[in-house]
Amino acid sequence: MRALLLAGLVLCLVVAGGVGQAAPAPQPSPTSATGVDGLGRLRADRIRYDARARLIVATGNVSLALGDLQIRADTLRLEQDAQVATAEGRVTVRQRESRLAAPVLRYELRTEMAEASGGVVLVQRDATIKAPRITFDLHNDVTAATGGVEVVQGDTTVTAGSLRHNARTGDVVADGGVTLTQPGSKVTGRRLQANLRTRRADVRGDVTLVRAPGPPPPGRPDQVATAVAKEETTITAARIVFGWDANEGEAEDHVVIRQKDRTAWADRLTYSEPSNRVVLTGHVVLEQQSADGLVHDGVTTPPPDPNERAALASITRMTCTRLTMAIRERDIVADGLVTVTQKDRSASGDQGTYTEATRLLVLSGNVRMQEADGRRLRADRVVISLVEETFEAEGNVQTEFVIHASPTRRP
Repeated sequence: MRALLLAGLVLCLVVAGGVGQAAPAPQPSPTSATGVDGLGRLRADRIRYDARARLIVATGNVSLALGDLQIRADTLRLEQDAQVATAEGRVTVRQRESRLAAPVLRYELRTEMAEASGGVVLVQRDATIKAPRITFDLHNDVTAATGGVEVVQGDTTVTAGSLRHNARTGDVVADGGVTLTQPGSKVTGRRLQANLRTRRADVRGDVTLVRAPGPPPPGRPDQVATAVAKEETTITAARIVFGWDANEGEAEDHVVIRQKDRTAWADRLTYSEPSNRVVLTGHVVLEQQSADGLVHDGVTTPPPDPNERAALASITRMTCTRLTMAIRERDIVADGLVTVTQKDRSASGDQGTYTEATRLLVLSGNVRMQEADGRRLRADRVVISLVEETFEAEGNVQTEFVIHASPTRRP
């Protein structure tokens, strides 16, 4: 909104309905604060003018029109010397694309500053702002809301302790514990900078993004995939920048992504729902729980063999410099100094791939493997079953193993 009233306005008083005659029109100041006289029209059921106090009081169906601006209220007081107008009782303000409703509105004509209080609702273009108190710099089109703010734009909602909005640029700054919610995800942090036009936000300070559970991936109707799809994915970082319209973003500084049976750490992360992928870079560490969690949830039954049960509960740890994960299928591609450890086994290679449906890990390119009993293996490609604890090697395979002497043989 621009100016609600102009300093030194000229009032044409028209009494619509009501009793008595119109009060004498007050004498205007020579010019407004902007150097231009304003012309207003005031209508009400009853208008009273106090010449000594230089005060106009209008009551009952009050309507004040100032150019393309219109204020409606139950009562309105206009102090001529202080150049302050106060509207109370079912106050509404309309100007071009802006709409405001509040119990009380106070406007300082000289400074062009307005304050609405008592539970304010402001609609600007396609965004709605709600707060106990909203102040306006009408000359610069800047809104400041305090006391617990809610902004709604389409299916996206932002809540914060306080908020500042520039209507000309669409920029928003929110502080005091911020939450951004949209279908399928929720982001929380200490501070948010966003633009309502580009629908891009920068959230900082203990940021958490929670992706809601979704349907199982297409072509994977099995019980395991269905169970995993029901779990949330959580990303935490010091900073997350994302576009809530495109549902894509970036995270940096102490990045952690968690799923029910998987946790990964990285320096940076990018994600894209349309592309169905998350990419972690820098020093990447991933810990994959085997199928023990699925046994706990009743999805699978525990194997009778003790060794198989131990393998079922083991953790597989992978490190690399780049890791790409399919969001829905949860399949993984790792690149750059890939190393994998599981129990007493370790392996390394140029690239690693993991398929969730089969729980098979494939290492390729200069693969090196070492077992707890001292066995060593080199190959072009190794396929490891994380559940069954078996592996197959192919391509230039070389292996070394330790021969133990018979305990009855004399040295």
